[in-house]
Amino acid sequence: MLASFQKNGVIVLFFLINLSMPVQAQVGKLYPVDEAAQDPSFLTFRTRLMEAIEKRDATFIYSIVDKDIRSSLGGGSFQDIWRPEDPDSEFWEELKNILSLGGSFEDKDKTTFIAPYTVSNFPSDLERDSDTGCYLIIAGENVNVRKRPSIHSPVIRMLSAYDIVKTDCAIGNIEDHERDSQQDWMYIILADGLQGYVASQYTNTAPDGYEVRGCFEKKNGKWLLTCFIGGD
Repeated sequence: MLASFQKNGVIVLFFLINLSMPVQAQVGKLYPVDEAAQDPSFLTFRTRLMEAIEKRDATFIYSIVDKDIRSSLGGGSFQDIWRPEDPDSEFWEELKNILSLGGSFEDKDKTTFIAPYTVSNFPSDLERDSDTGCYLIIAGENVNVRKRPSIHSPVIRMLSAYDIVKTDCAIGNIEDHERDSQQDWMYIILADGLQGYVASQYTNTAPDGYEVRGCFEKKNGKWLLTCFIGGD
């Protein structure tokens, strides 16, 4: 905004900076994508899979697990790592979470579906340029970024839904002794270099963090789970 004042008969012009203008805080946006309905056979398969999750139906899970399934970047069998026969295994919630976030087909023939969308549709240029190795997707509107991991700490910025922000894989979720007892927090690095913390409930992780991703492939007319990896 342009303003002026008069001094010794001379009009001096100057710019007023609108401090309420938003400062760039994110490195991009990642809007939700779900292409499942583009193939009715996969949509039916996913619906059946969600029913199995609710029932903790390990028999069905093993019936759709590919014999060559990839379960860890470091090796190890699917059964040993994820133990779906245990109703309390984290496998069930992880599978439910990735399916509920949608995803997309990897090929034009629609024989491979990757979930969640935060993996399948993550901008490839950010993955290549990452100097920290991890990003977060903001999952809420008007999310506060605080100076310290506490609800009593000053708000230094606000983020919007689907903003992509950097984090640090080596730090990730803040340890209990560093945060208040009322909330879990994630350390973030904004686009202008400012560092802060957001409540973890308002974030989704993205490559190459610790987010679980699932691969589903259609083989001989049957959909199979061919990878279920936790970003280790």
